[in-house]
Amino acid sequence: MEPQYHTLYDHGVLTYMRESLDRLGVPDKTVETLVHRGMPVFDPQEPPLGLLFHEALPLRDVHGDYIAIGREIWSEGLHVAIKRDTGAVWAVTEGGIQKPTYMNASIESLLAFMDRVLRFKQQTERLQPDPPPMILTAEESRLKLEKFRRGEIKPRTRPDASQTQREWKSAFEQMKRELKDMDQPAVRSSSWWGIVLEEMRDRLR
Repeated sequence: MEPQYHTLYDHGVLTYMRESLDRLGVPDKTVETLVHRGMPVFDPQEPPLGLLFHEALPLRDVHGDYIAIGREIWSEGLHVAIKRDTGAVWAVTEGGIQKPTYMNASIESLLAFMDRVLRFKQQTERLQPDPPPMILTAEESRLKLEKFRRGEIKPRTRPDASQTQREWKSAFEQMKRELKDMDQPAVRSSSWWGIVLEEMRDRLR
């Protein structure tokens, strides 16, 4: 069954042409995914995972033969690249200054990881212990107070900070288990996602 991505393509899709991918030597299975799905378009100022995608470009002077399809905005000169012989996705530095860091086994795996992490971020954004203040007119306040006195409005209990923390951690662990089932090497501490997940966990502590 074809995977359904819930959040990835909300802002648009970057399309790829089969001819140009074939010319670069992109593996057939990767070509099919890129032509069929394309890559998500994110806000260039604040991409949600720090990743921006572009047309496929060959990379030179790196540890192996790679084709860049994106970049990470947090690190200068860090490319998201397909390894030509396997179709795996790696984080590769400009000029091969650092050894490549494993990201995912395939483009499909990368898309699935991005979609799952973005859904986690949306989920945890809603876990706010204190809702934003409600601004009411004098008349709205009077009506609301009358309804409260008549018992038509019940006071809502809000989660305290510790409860919110527990929910965050539970949601995080659930997400991590799902990611591990998708692509186990991608969640190891030495991988690109492993580092991202550890930073996310630190923010939840």
